[in-house]
Amino acid sequence: MQQNDSNTASSSGTFPPVDPYQMEPQAKKGLSTGRVLLIVFGALGACLIICVVAGFFLMRSVQSGFETVVDDGISAVMDDQVGGLGTAQPGTYVITTEAILAQLNAQLDSQGARIDDLFVQILPDNRIVLGITSDGQDLEYNATLAATDGRLEVTDIDASNGFLNFIAPGSKIANGLESGVNDYLEANGLRLTSLSTTDGELTLVLE
Repeated sequence: MQQNDSNTASSSGTFPPVDPYQMEPQAKKGLSTGRVLLIVFGALGACLIICVVAGFFLMRSVQSGFETVVDDGISAVMDDQVGGLGTAQPGTYVITTEAILAQLNAQLDSQGARIDDLFVQILPDNRIVLGITSDGQDLEYNATLAATDGRLEVTDIDASNGFLNFIAPGSKIANGLESGVNDYLEANGLRLTSLSTTDGELTLVLE
């Protein structure tokens, strides 16, 4: 009799009770606000790093460009003044502000970067000034020169403006001045024994 009662209950459609919460579909989990913010700030941080790195290499390129212009310009002056007769020879040579300015402008022109207000000054006490005039203000590098161990040495260089020194550090200008002279001397087997300056003229004694 007990077996028949069990069969009857099953056939009548009676089932064990079911928990209603188990029938609800689980809610889909989305991105939390914190995770979204993390992704956004991460992307912004990556963009900032890329911009900083690109700016760094662009600045290095600009700085190297200034150094190259000075180097090539001074080297061209040496070639004109010392090697003007075809072969560089020992002797005493006078380089003028006009000669330096002309060659620096020629180098800038060759790169399509003409600076109309560029100026050069050669002053007593072995000093040379390279600069530009902007909005009535002179932005310049003031360098002191010396003959050391047969080579030109820039013993001191100062920029008149902090921003100018940031764009093109004085060390880059000094490197250009030194390499423009010294590379030429080395290539021609010459040494710089002494130098002196007066207003507008730089005198080099070579052997």
